Amino acid sequence: MRKFLLFIVISFALATFYSCDDFETIPIKEVNTNFSEDSYEEETTEDFTYNFSDFLDSSYSSESSESSYSFDFPDISEYEDDIPETTEAEETTKETTETTTVSTATTTETEQTETTSAETTTTTTTKAVNEDLVLLDVPYISQKDEYPTGCELVSASMLLKYYGFDITAGEFIENGYIEKKEPERDSDVIYCADPNKFFIGDPYTESGYGCYAPALVNAMKKYLDGKFCDAVNLSGMSLDDLCMEYIDLDEPVIIWASVDMKPTEKKEKVKCVIKETGKEINWISNEHCLVLVGYDNNYYYFNDPQSGCAVPYRKSDVEARYKELGRQAVIVRLW
Repeated sequence: MRKFLLFIVISFALATFYSCDDFETIPIKEVNTNFSEDSYEEETTEDFTYNFSDFLDSSYSSESSESSYSFDFPDISEYEDDIPETTEAEETTKETTETTTVSTATTTETEQTETTSAETTTTTTTKAVNEDLVLLDVPYISQKDEYPTGCELVSASMLLKYYGFDITAGEFIENGYIEKKEPERDSDVIYCADPNKFFIGDPYTESGYGCYAPALVNAMKKYLDGKFCDAVNLSGMSLDDLCMEYIDLDEPVIIWASVDMKPTEKKEKVKCVIKETGKEINWISNEHCLVLVGYDNNYYYFNDPQSGCAVPYRKSDVEARYKELGRQAVIVRLW
């Protein structure tokens, strides 16, 4: 009983000491009924900034927010008025435009590739045809009309013209650079002058014979006297060496072979004798002289006084005819 009375007394005393009138009043935040629009925006912006930052991860930056139009966050379009909205139709149009652009670029690249390929093919084909060809641009002169048997003199005219000298086949004879000698026939023997020194017969007629390398070199030397160049007899050299040492260095070469590179013919029934010495020689009836101007893997090319400019003859044929005519060759050498 005493304990119960003591509890009542203590409780009453405490209730009296901590009455509501003695507590300090904690004011509730007043709502400003006279607020301005600016003050409201400032408060709400502060609260929003804080709340929105709770959604951002550590990698987010203001730079990325400016360059991107969508995030994996709640929709903020009503607050971020500066972010342009893209409609579904605009997105579709944009994707279509980008696809078309890419497609056009791809097509252009394809066309360029095809064009380049075609050009490469053309270039390769041209190169394949000409890659082994060496050909000099030597002025061409025909013997057909005026000098039917003057191939040696016409070839000399072409060679000299290549170096800038102008002399006709006829002028070699008319100006005394080479002397022509008519053959004499007695029964079945032909007496003639030495073809290494003279032109046998008449180059203006079908019955002329011609001359050999030493006679042509002497005639050219007389013409070139004092002109800072000379004629040189290269007889005995192989065609390969002539090409390597002269054609490759832009120097054309006169050689002796046969008409159209046909097998040579010797008239065994008719003897040809040098009148001054009595030496018997075998005159080749289809002997021919022409200018070697180029070569490739299969052919030698000639300015042929009878057949035309840069005429190709098979290498094996030329080598055979060249050998049968004693491997005679002549060049002009500049000092």
